[in-house]
Amino acid sequence: MTTRIASIIVVLLLTVGFTPAWGDAALDAEVLKKLEALEKEVQDLRKSNAELRGKVSKYEHGDGWLNARRAEEIKALVHDVLADADTRASLMADGAVAGHDGQQFFLASADGGFRLNIGGQIQFRYVYNNRDRTSGDGDEFGFDLRRVKLNFSGQINSGPTFLYDVGLQVTSDDQEVNLDHAKIGHRLSDQLVIWAGEDKAWFLREEMVHSSRLLTVDRSLFNEAFTLGRIQGVWIVYQPDDMFRLYGSINDGLRSGEANGAGGFETSNRKDFDDDVVDIAFTGRVDVKIMGDWAQLKDFSAWSGEPTGLFVGGAVHYQIAETGDDQDSGDDLDFPNSGGEHDAYVTWTLDISAECSGATVFAAIAGTHVDSAAAGNGSDHYGAMVQVGYMVIPDKLEPFFRVEWLGMEDEGSLGDTPADVTLLTFGANWYIKRHAAKFSVDILYALHPIEAQNIDQHPIAVIKEQELRGLGLLRDDSDQDSQFVIRAQFQLLF
Repeated sequence: MTTRIASIIVVLLLTVGFTPAWGDAALDAEVLKKLEALEKEVQDLRKSNAELRGKVSKYEHGDGWLNARRAEEIKALVHDVLADADTRASLMADGAVAGHDGQQFFLASADGGFRLNIGGQIQFRYVYNNRDRTSGDGDEFGFDLRRVKLNFSGQINSGPTFLYDVGLQVTSDDQEVNLDHAKIGHRLSDQLVIWAGEDKAWFLREEMVHSSRLLTVDRSLFNEAFTLGRIQGVWIVYQPDDMFRLYGSINDGLRSGEANGAGGFETSNRKDFDDDVVDIAFTGRVDVKIMGDWAQLKDFSAWSGEPTGLFVGGAVHYQIAETGDDQDSGDDLDFPNSGGEHDAYVTWTLDISAECSGATVFAAIAGTHVDSAAAGNGSDHYGAMVQVGYMVIPDKLEPFFRVEWLGMEDEGSLGDTPADVTLLTFGANWYIKRHAAKFSVDILYALHPIEAQNIDQHPIAVIKEQELRGLGLLRDDSDQDSQFVIRAQFQLLF
């Protein structure tokens, strides 16, 4: 800036110096005025530069906060804070990943060896039940939190891969938090996994499908009558090739993983080793994939883009009564309520599943046979069910229909007395985000009575009262029938 001003002054001086003496006096006065203004500007610039040099000198000698040394200190502090935050957000020293994989939240090590999956389920339901009553109100209705669950699963990879799966549930009646299942596993190979703990037995396919992925609002009464429930034991899952999948288990018997069992399969609320009612029990199942993808067995819906699927399966369970229990008296039909009054208990099932172009069909049959300790006594329970669904709007609207039948024939004290229960269910699903957010509504109609008296004549003798209410059903008064239920439910998975 100073150089520029000096150049201007020189030019003006030369101009003045070479101006002829006969020049206009007015021009001389104007030039002089400009020189005075330029001189004042130079003086102001010199003063400003002096002040600026003073401030810079002050900062350079440590009196300011932004000197070079403090700048380096601040950079080091920021680096340490970022490094600490990264470490606290990691599961391992080399970092981790976290997020949502489209189905559930997860935390995992960078190499994927260690992983924790976190998931949850909420089912909010409205239920209306109508019964013919001999006395009292025949209408019951209200809201219900049918299922509230949290699940934690994953793997620990310290050489061999170890698996874990723990679930908690809030009971709908008293809203206490209880254990739903807990198991640990070891993946021996890509084809073989061994598990130990407490979980649902691989017996009925409808029970194997998670409650969040059902076709109807809830499982069938057929399922509740013949399911093994949760068991305690050891089991393996083996898939030798892409066509077969095998399951085998040694366990403490049906419902051994449930406190107080079903109608007394457990003798108390305990689940300790000395409180079961069997010496030993065996469960086996085989599934065969004729065509399709194994992932299609995870639900009952036929989604867009899925191949045509056809699967068949079968299972059998056998248990031997506890040695030393009171087996020398009593009707075999009493064994669910008294415990131990049977020699052997065997139940079996066969099922078939098919999916094609938005349509789904599932059918199953099952039977239970009890050999009683009392001579001449025994019972046979049978059941069957068929359900169909079709995506009238692909991946959005899915009407469905189900029919189920339960029957029992006693060869002992009841004098070969048969008893039937037939139920019809029809409704529809509206999928907002597939199973993660869906609204379902259906109507369940019972053609035969679900009686409170002589309940041992029915297969539902082995169903807990809470399980019956969970389906929206209530026990009829004697000789009353035509019970129907309306159920509307919204489900959210996270």
